[in-house]
Amino acid sequence: MGTPHSVPADYSSATNGLTVAFLVLTTIGIVLRVLSRFAQGQAHGLDDYMTYFAWLINTGELIVAFLEVKHGAVSLPFLEQSNAIQQLYLLNIETAFAVTSITAILAIKLSVLFLLRRIFTMDVRWFRIAWWANVFFLFPCYAVIAFTFLGLQLEPQHQSLRTNNILGRVSTSLVAALNASSDLTVLVLPIVLILKLKLPTRERIGIVAIFSLGLLATSIGIMRAARFHIQDIHHWNHAYRFYNSLILTEAETSMALLTACLMVTKPLFRKTKDFTTNSVSSLLGSIQGNSKTRTQRIDSEGNSMYSESNSLYPPSHGQNKDGVIKRTDRYEVGVEPVKNDKDGHTIMLQAIRPWERADEAV
Repeated sequence: MGTPHSVPADYSSATNGLTVAFLVLTTIGIVLRVLSRFAQGQAHGLDDYMTYFAWLINTGELIVAFLEVKHGAVSLPFLEQSNAIQQLYLLNIETAFAVTSITAILAIKLSVLFLLRRIFTMDVRWFRIAWWANVFFLFPCYAVIAFTFLGLQLEPQHQSLRTNNILGRVSTSLVAALNASSDLTVLVLPIVLILKLKLPTRERIGIVAIFSLGLLATSIGIMRAARFHIQDIHHWNHAYRFYNSLILTEAETSMALLTACLMVTKPLFRKTKDFTTNSVSSLLGSIQGNSKTRTQRIDSEGNSMYSESNSLYPPSHGQNKDGVIKRTDRYEVGVEPVKNDKDGHTIMLQAIRPWERADEAV
């Protein structure tokens, strides 16, 4: 991970490694979401499209992070030797990174809200009011404030990468507080409704745990705001400041996106579990069936041999050698016509005639 006092204070490898990890995790999450929708047989809704859009924006954010690393944003030796043009270029990349991260957060939260609307509908009055309150909290409250502070920091007097200003500290704290408040209000809605449903305790705990994963992204956002103030107290070098802000922002958006994807993957895991169980059962049934058939064949062969051995002994007085009665009676069914009935129909009389017994013939 690196420390603020590492030498030579180059965090490029660590940043690239974590960025690749976030890219892989979010891609796996979005693939699982797509497969889950196909497993359910449901049509894609607005929540799905918002999640896919959030993944594209988050991927763009991670690509911008690669560009920042490539141009030396997390390398202190490069920053110490950079000129004004290079610093301005890095500032533009950092601005693009901030825009993509804010947009990704907005898209992810909207996808969760539309998912809740799809699941619980809008019939309950308090849920309908809370849902619209969350939407208006995101637009315009959070979006306008975040982009406004971002625009103010792009003024010429704030273009130096080494400038620590009051506006930056205030904006970071305020935006982080609004973001955390929005996360909590969005996550409270499903938890309250799930607790009211008549579900087994195990399923309730599982669903609440999945929705509570969003608290991880919230905690990362709060940590990012806190560490922004800690850097001034401990006098972190400029490369480590970029590195710290870069990684925590990536982690916040990526974990939020991953949580949004995991919320709808339960049907996929259930289908996979059923398929695995059926496959194993079929395999065991086939093995047992083959074993049973083989056993029956052996028993059949043994019985036929035993019968043949018994037939070697000639019957005497209806008994075999072991004293077991072995008697064979033969019957012949004969059909003879008799006189017609009163309606003129011919009646067929069946006569059963026993043949001579085999033992008498002998």
